[in-house]
Amino acid sequence: LSSKKNKAEMIHSILKAFTEYIEYKKCRTWNKNAQIGKGKDATTFLATNRKGDQYTMKEYRKTKASSTIRNEYEFQKLAARKEIAPKLYDIRCDDKACKYIIMERMDEPLYDRIVKQKGVLTKKQQQRILEILQILDEIRVFHGDADPSNFMIKNRKIYIIDFGLARAIDKNLIGKLKTEHPNMKLMLLGVILKLKEYNVPAESYSHLKTGLSQHTLDKFKI
Repeated sequence: LSSKKNKAEMIHSILKAFTEYIEYKKCRTWNKNAQIGKGKDATTFLATNRKGDQYTMKEYRKTKASSTIRNEYEFQKLAARKEIAPKLYDIRCDDKACKYIIMERMDEPLYDRIVKQKGVLTKKQQQRILEILQILDEIRVFHGDADPSNFMIKNRKIYIIDFGLARAIDKNLIGKLKTEHPNMKLMLLGVILKLKEYNVPAESYSHLKTGLSQHTLDKFKI
């Protein structure tokens, strides 16, 4: 009996290892290259397909809930259709071997561009940020993370990334946040306050301020 039990356990272990290896091989459709970012739940890499085309891979910790990754993917897909977020090419979230999203590669973070511009965010760039936030409200997606590091640039055009905290703008959220336009109200305020923390010139958020009420500007001393 003990011998049969040991044999069954050994077969089970072999089959499990083989299954994990097959899943790992599936992940090799994409080749990870240099690491370009790291967060609490995910690490981003430059990645290539078999043809050598370049993309960005966002690889999640293995314990990250598949449903959470799927939600992030779907929210970003909605934004990408409106050309305000990177295009998506692949997702794997239903196995333990690897969990990732493959997306369009951006050129550089907005923050790096601001540094190159000696702390100045141009009026055109501010207009684009307002456009992104307005569109997010229109497609009923609340991004939820106002850090300017979540804006990237490609071909001189700004895009928003990282939908890990995104939520649908539904009745429950509207009731909780007391607004039907949380991106233009809360996200915009958060972006401006973060820019102020960076000690950028006031002109770097002067046009962004036009999206907020005078009451809000006075309240937060903007």
